Amino acid sequence: MYKVLVTARIFGHVSEDAYNGFKEKGIEVLPNPCKGRALSEDELIEMIDGAHGLLTGVDPVTARVIESARQLKVISKFGAGVDNIDLQAATRKGVIVTNAPGTNSDSVADMAFSLMLAISRRIPLAFDLVRKGEWPLLMGTEIWNKTLGIVGLGNIGKRVALRAKGFNMKVLAYEIAPDEPFVKANDIQLVGLDQLLRESDFISIHTPLTAETRNLMGKEQFAFMKPSAFLVNTARGGIVDEAALYEALKSEKIAGAAFDVLEQEPPKDRKLLGLDNFIVTPHIAAFTAEAIGNMERLSSQNIIDVLEGRIPPHVVNKEVLKLNGL
Repeated sequence: MYKVLVTARIFGHVSEDAYNGFKEKGIEVLPNPCKGRALSEDELIEMIDGAHGLLTGVDPVTARVIESARQLKVISKFGAGVDNIDLQAATRKGVIVTNAPGTNSDSVADMAFSLMLAISRRIPLAFDLVRKGEWPLLMGTEIWNKTLGIVGLGNIGKRVALRAKGFNMKVLAYEIAPDEPFVKANDIQLVGLDQLLRESDFISIHTPLTAETRNLMGKEQFAFMKPSAFLVNTARGGIVDEAALYEALKSEKIAGAAFDVLEQEPPKDRKLLGLDNFIVTPHIAAFTAEAIGNMERLSSQNIIDVLEGRIPPHVVNKEVLKLNGL
C-alpha cells in the first residue's frame, strides 16, 4: 500500500473529497500531529519515513528531508511556488516534484487589487482610528487612470493586468519570457525594470522567489520610484529587501506598501508594522474556497498520477522523468 504524508496546513479545509480520493485509490494518509502549522525540517524528517508521496505547503523540504525519505517518489506542492523545495536534491534522488499553477491565480489577483485599494485609500488606518473613537478626514489616492507596473507577467500577473483594465489603468510589465499574443491583445507595454519603477504609480510583484529575484527590490530600486508610488507584494517574502523598504517608507521616499508575504512569517522584527503607510496580511491571498478546492484536487491528483505510473501535467523538475524512464 502506498502512503502519503500531507503537511499543507489548509489541505482538506474546504471538503473531505481530496482525502477521500486517496482512500478510494487505497492510499494511506500518514498521521500529521502538527496539522494546522508548518513543520520544521527535523519534524519532517521524523514523519516522512515510509511515505511514497509528500503533499506540502510551505514546509522546508530540504536535501536532508529528501535524503531521509527512503521510499519517496513524488513531492506535490500545494500551490505554485516551489522555493521551499530543494529541486536539485529531489532530482538526484529521482523524486518527481509537481505543483499546481493557476489554481489560485484569480484569488491572488483579487488580493493584489484589494491591497492596492486598501493602502491607497488608507482603509486599515481609517478603520483603526474610527474604532478608537475618532472620525478623521484621511486623504487618499485614486487608482482610476493611473499607471500599474507588473513585475512578472505569469498566470497571476496576467489576471492582475486584466483587472487593471476595469480601472482604466495603463499597464507596464517587466517579464523575461512574455506571452506576446497576450501582451498585444491587452495593450500592455513591456519595459525594463528601471523604467517600470520610474513610471508606475502602483507596482505589483508577481514573480517567483529565485536566486535572481531575491532582494530584487532594494534601496536602489526604491530610489527610482515616485514618492507618490505604492508597492504591493503578494508573491514571496525575500523578493523585497525589508530593511530598505522600512527606510523608504519611513523617509517617505515612496508613499506606501501593502504586502501579503514577508521574509519571516510571522515576523519577529516588527518595525514595518509600526508604520502608518504599511499594511500586511498573513499570507492569505490564495485562501479562498475556490482556490483551495482547485489546489486540493490538482495537488492530490498529481500524487495519484505518479504512484499509478502516469506523468502528471505539472512536473517542475522535468529532467527527473528521464531518470525514471518516463
